[in-house]
Amino acid sequence: MRKITVLSTHSLLENIIEELHNQEVVHIIEHDKSDELDIGSPLEQGDTVSEILVKVRSLMSLLKIDKTDSGKKVDDTYVQIKKNLEKIHDDTNILLDDIRKMDDKVRENQGRMVELHKAASLDLPIEAFHDFESLCRFTGQVNDVERLAERLGKITDTFEIFTDDNDDLVAIFAEKPHEQEVREALEKESFNEVTMDLSGLTGNIKAKIRDIEKENIKLEKDIAAIKKNISDIKKKWAPYTIAVEARLAVESEKADAPLQFASSERAFMVTGWVLAKKVDKIEAALEKLTKGKIYFKAEEPAIEEDVPVKLNNPKPSRSFEALMDLFALPMYKEMDPTFLMFLTFPLFFGFMLGDWGYGITTLILFATLKRFIPAGRQFFNILMLSSVSTIFFGILFGEFFGAEVLFGHDMWRVLSRGHEMITLLIIAICIGFLHINWGLINGFINEFRNHGFKRAMLEKGSWFILQAVVGMIVLSGMHMWRLKLWVSIIFLLIPIYMIYKGEGAQGMVEIPGIFSNMLSYARLMAIGIASVKLAEVVNEFAGKFFHSGGISIVWAILLLIVGHMVNIALGTIGPFLHSLRLHYVEYFGKFFKGGAKRFRPFGVKE
Repeated sequence: MRKITVLSTHSLLENIIEELHNQEVVHIIEHDKSDELDIGSPLEQGDTVSEILVKVRSLMSLLKIDKTDSGKKVDDTYVQIKKNLEKIHDDTNILLDDIRKMDDKVRENQGRMVELHKAASLDLPIEAFHDFESLCRFTGQVNDVERLAERLGKITDTFEIFTDDNDDLVAIFAEKPHEQEVREALEKESFNEVTMDLSGLTGNIKAKIRDIEKENIKLEKDIAAIKKNISDIKKKWAPYTIAVEARLAVESEKADAPLQFASSERAFMVTGWVLAKKVDKIEAALEKLTKGKIYFKAEEPAIEEDVPVKLNNPKPSRSFEALMDLFALPMYKEMDPTFLMFLTFPLFFGFMLGDWGYGITTLILFATLKRFIPAGRQFFNILMLSSVSTIFFGILFGEFFGAEVLFGHDMWRVLSRGHEMITLLIIAICIGFLHINWGLINGFINEFRNHGFKRAMLEKGSWFILQAVVGMIVLSGMHMWRLKLWVSIIFLLIPIYMIYKGEGAQGMVEIPGIFSNMLSYARLMAIGIASVKLAEVVNEFAGKFFHSGGISIVWAILLLIVGHMVNIALGTIGPFLHSLRLHYVEYFGKFFKGGAKRFRPFGVKE
């Protein structure tokens, strides 16, 4: 990576921005306003472009137009584009307003029909639900209609109660002067009022319901016709709006570019990052464009500078860059762990799942999902590679859907996870020892490249010495080493002092951590055993059903399918997450800091 500086006059500003955008090689560094030079101002057309861009994106949202590549180019002027967008927007809004009004009317009619159906169940005319000067009306539900009648009879002789067939709904009519007394009687019967506003309606209730139903059918047809018109507008103008949005997005990016430049009264300055192999190309292009009226300088980045990074990994391992995006990008001149994850992540996953029946199943599943979900291809590539690793370890462990015996024959294996757990645990911890020390070796290389041998030895080499001395102490305690135990313990002061000099108090705190990190790899055994035992339980129960015969065979097959599906789901999630953890926490912690920004050249589409 090289840091470039471009200096020229304002008369060439637009041309240089255009060229930088076309070249797509410069990651622009935003100018700090605290410097002596001020930041630049947007290009003259910036406000117009921003205004139209807001309009087109609003229209795309209104018409639910997806932002895809239409393949269409628009050469209209800004005035013509604005005019077209306003017309489309107005036409669409008129139709949407009509739909909203009709929807409101449909909802109003539906509410009226609910009330009319209730009124019809009481077998009363519509006029009975209008307001009266001399009568009060209550409509709702009560616990006991007969008891309510007794209560009302004590208040007045002039009242009527109408009920539906099931006594679920009642309508009570009484003289107005007794309204409060009637209300109190209703409350004693736990009256639940049902509002029924049929004011303004007259005639036969059932006929009115039919009229409203017909009106709603017509409204629904009108709404469908308007939606068809909106769909036609969308179909006609979608390519245009997509192309306009794409063009204006580019124009907006160019117009706002000077906000990242340093500027004076007569000149401007651009600084940015360019891949070393592209420096000569961009310099030649700018020299040709300006006919030499430009100052161009390229230099190596300083150690303290925040340099963006562009990951460059072999094709098979590029999918694992997605896992680095989840964590952090490596700093400039820091080792990129992507390829290292490509080597070990699938192995950890396969070691934990370790069943060639499960491996074949997941490989087919993820290959299928990759076809139907192209956006997740990197993720599925990782899982497919992990499935291949699962098949490999499944063969070594001699497991097929949790079984070690297939068609009456004991499968070949190197190790039985179900019967040699201690051996498996030892292997898992040994893997942890190797993986952690591999991380320390990477850390030593990083420090040696950036700060020299002494710093590398104090910060990373000291941990190798610590492990060696701890090994000496263990051997001395077991009387397998010639040195006395107290002598070996004294030797421990050497790596402790080195760690303190290299990493300070933080390093001292982390001394026990390196050994707990190694023990953490025991999860490689534990997760795998959990999967094996669950598969064995499923197979054992299914076997009992098979031996029972008859309909039990169907249940056995269902149990095998559901049980192994659940185990595959758990066996995919667990190994994936725990493999991530072993890399992010235990492994990366020994050499990787990260935190860089991604290299994003001006003009490149995401």
